[in-house]
Amino acid sequence: MKFEFEKSPAKKGECPSCRHKDTFRFYEDLPRQYGKCDRENNCGYFNNPHEESYEVQAELANIEIKKPKTKEPKQIFLKADQVKDTINNQTSDFHLYLYGHALVDLTHLTKWNVGTDKFGNTCFIISDKKNIYNVKTIKYADNCKRDKAKYPFYLKAPKGKKYSRCLYGAHLLDNDKKKTVCLVESEKTAVLAAAQYPTFDWLATGGSNGLTGETISVLYGRKIYYLCDADKAGRNNSTIDKLKAYKQNFKVVDLFPNRTDGYDLADYILNDFLFDKKQLPEIKEPEEQIKTPTTPGSIWEMVEDFITERYEIHANEVSNKVEIRPTDEPDAKFEELNENDVYRELAINHINFSLGKLKAMLGSTFVPKFNPIIDYFENLKPYDPKTEPDYIMQLQEYLPVPEDDREFLKVQFKKMFVRSVACSAYGQINKQAFILVHDGQNSGKSTFCRWLCPPILESYITENPNLDKDGLISMCTNFIVNLDEVGKTFNKAEINQLKSVLSKDVFKGRLPYAARETRLIRRANFVGSTNESQFLNDETGSVRWLCFELTEKINFDYKKDIDINRVWAQAYYLYHNQFKYDITITEIAENERRNKKFTVRSVEQELIQRFFFPPNMNNYRDNTFAEQDIYFKTATDVKLILSQKAPMERTHESRIGKALHALGFKIVSKRSEGYDYPRWGYYIVEKGS
Repeated sequence: MKFEFEKSPAKKGECPSCRHKDTFRFYEDLPRQYGKCDRENNCGYFNNPHEESYEVQAELANIEIKKPKTKEPKQIFLKADQVKDTINNQTSDFHLYLYGHALVDLTHLTKWNVGTDKFGNTCFIISDKKNIYNVKTIKYADNCKRDKAKYPFYLKAPKGKKYSRCLYGAHLLDNDKKKTVCLVESEKTAVLAAAQYPTFDWLATGGSNGLTGETISVLYGRKIYYLCDADKAGRNNSTIDKLKAYKQNFKVVDLFPNRTDGYDLADYILNDFLFDKKQLPEIKEPEEQIKTPTTPGSIWEMVEDFITERYEIHANEVSNKVEIRPTDEPDAKFEELNENDVYRELAINHINFSLGKLKAMLGSTFVPKFNPIIDYFENLKPYDPKTEPDYIMQLQEYLPVPEDDREFLKVQFKKMFVRSVACSAYGQINKQAFILVHDGQNSGKSTFCRWLCPPILESYITENPNLDKDGLISMCTNFIVNLDEVGKTFNKAEINQLKSVLSKDVFKGRLPYAARETRLIRRANFVGSTNESQFLNDETGSVRWLCFELTEKINFDYKKDIDINRVWAQAYYLYHNQFKYDITITEIAENERRNKKFTVRSVEQELIQRFFFPPNMNNYRDNTFAEQDIYFKTATDVKLILSQKAPMERTHESRIGKALHALGFKIVSKRSEGYDYPRWGYYIVEKGS
């Protein structure tokens, strides 16, 4: 089971171990004892729910935590005049402290885009030489230490948009790439150190995870020193891992190797250098000459990192599409990935990667597979038969069927749901279509069929697909196919073709833009409705159709009385508890009997019933009968008789055979005088003979 931490800006709590406030990161929708302390070096407390037993994890997954509603932060747009006003305002405590102690002058702070907002907070404008990307706002106290009661924050991008990112200080980089770049974590360190060490270029990542595939490109071809903080987290920072992953030649500079308290260069400048008048530590050249690659070791790894840092992507096994959403918008819906948009972002960030290579990457195992139907079932709150009612039984009560159909409906309705789980989630074939029949308009049949698809799978229901290649593909890319007004929408040939489709579990077809044919699993379950009381027309049988006639309009109260998610949770539970969902031989026979009233009578059936009836087969012995009015006739013989009795009606031998079988005439093999081979035919009795 998967549990996730609460996303920023969720408030952190007090660590139960070290008792530091605003350091304990909680899990989403779990009791507050589960979480992790941010003080990895000094505390490291971690109560991980994934380490609980399966039973406890299942119980945790079912807990519903009621959280107070939080207001959506206002969307803030970056405007050039606002940025200018912010930089020109140099009245924050950070500004006053630095130039009050003669550590920097106001020109230096202006050059580094350090300003003040209207609340007195310090603002670091993040930009490169061309664009302004964002503003990071930090509240400093009058001693130049960060006010830890106020969390730093970035401006929020407008809805549907995403701010690009760069490293703080990128706008001041040496164009000729001759200066060594000193990479630090905090913006404050970069600003202070740049004034004291002007022979270096200074960049700040803005956090332990600030160096990403998007921001690292400014480092290509430069000498790099990474100045780590003096603690475990600083010396094992993800920045180091990222520099290694991108094959950058760099040196880790540990200015304070004997300390483990998180001390950094800014602390030294503001304490040892400022007050104790100590010499600044020397940032030494590396013992070995640093190579300056112009590109990372593997462009493929670079692009993969760039994509995964900005987006969640997966290959949807149902829709057969690659889908995407921003990593910082976990509540957003996944949308179909547009390769051209990703290609454009790569180009904007100076990453030279062809569109053909990008398509190859997105079609590879780099993109994980995802099945939304399985994900839906696995994330339902588990059904508990001891404490929950029989939702499927309750739901069928809302279907007004004749009393003599009620028991059959109870059995088949439940089997229909469980069979649907087996088909869509586990590749088992569902050969039956569930059809509601009522000759009145606005009786609620169509609405009921659509309601069976849970809201979270609303993208996986389709209606009345064509029976061409695209239609067959849609039966593999949907959870439910609703055959609305099946008697009118589909002609006789198409209804018989649907019968063939219901019998198939896989199709072969070429998806749009695909290079070759693909084996597609049929996942769709068929439901439907019709106003036609007679719409079946296959004389050989209609076992594929489970039809139920409604005696009146459906009571729409089922929508408020029953949660469709709990219905599917029960079906999922029944599937995993060996519920027998296949229709039995006895039920097939009963269904065939019931479906006769929904079957269109052919001309052959009408004529045969008018002129013949089947004999009592109990009198049959060795293909002979005592009665003189019983005859053995082949389908051809019957056609000749019908052409004499009803010369205006056109009949066909093959349809006569099907009609005889459907009407209960038994086919037998018999040797007849004048024939040297046995013939297949039927014993018939002519009416009126």
